[in-house]
Amino acid sequence: MSNSLPAAGSAIAVSYDLSVAATGVKGDALWVGRFSKDGDELWSYTELGYLGVSVVIDSYATYVAAMSNDDASAGRVMAFDRDGQVLWTLDDAELSPRALARAGGWRLCGGSCR
Repeated sequence: MSNSLPAAGSAIAVSYDLSVAATGVKGDALWVGRFSKDGDELWSYTELGYLGVSVVIDSYATYVAAMSNDDASAGRVMAFDRDGQVLWTLDDAELSPRALARAGGWRLCGGSCR
């Protein structure tokens, strides 16, 4: 397995195909990655200004919740396709995600998502 997991704040999720998605913090950047069931890195993404706090996977995408480095009350939710390309991003000055789950719809614990 590639040693590219973040050093702090890690969250992981396992997909139906046994692949694994992870998010956390590398340095002062948001880090997101997806690994095969054998532990090989499929893709990774980093972005300064956010800290990854939660990740979920479904058959279509990898979804990540993140908090701003500068303002703990601001946050972001992102979706990545199977190849690690960003599908969409939701930024909200009042979004403060702590956990992200998918069960018949979105639920952000400790925050809100429209």
